[in-house]
Amino acid sequence: MICGTCGTENAAGKKFCVQCGALLALACADAQWARFRARLDVRKGEIEHVESRFKGAVGSFREISFPFYLAATLLDYGAWLVNEGRPEDAEPLFDEGRGIFERLGTTPWLEHLDAVAGERSTVG
Repeated sequence: MICGTCGTENAAGKKFCVQCGALLALACADAQWARFRARLDVRKGEIEHVESRFKGAVGSFREISFPFYLAATLLDYGAWLVNEGRPEDAEPLFDEGRGIFERLGTTPWLEHLDAVAGERSTVG
């Protein structure tokens, strides 16, 4: 991950820049922005950039090792794919998200994922 303060490349999973000590959580904010922008675009019916925004958010959360937010984004992305008639593309996202939520013990999120993933059979 590149530090937004000094430009130094840092290893994935680092929370602070090795060069200047800046908090790399700004990358988390950027990833959240991409996730929320994708969700907003979906609500507005402006789907041109939705997939690239979800992919960017997933990649960023993976890079900075924020598993909960990664799983939540995988769920959002998968739900959008299901609604777009692409349940087969959503399945690996749901599977990865489920694994993360199980490791974290986030039962309400698992229940939500199961409800959304259950819609796969009714789409199309």
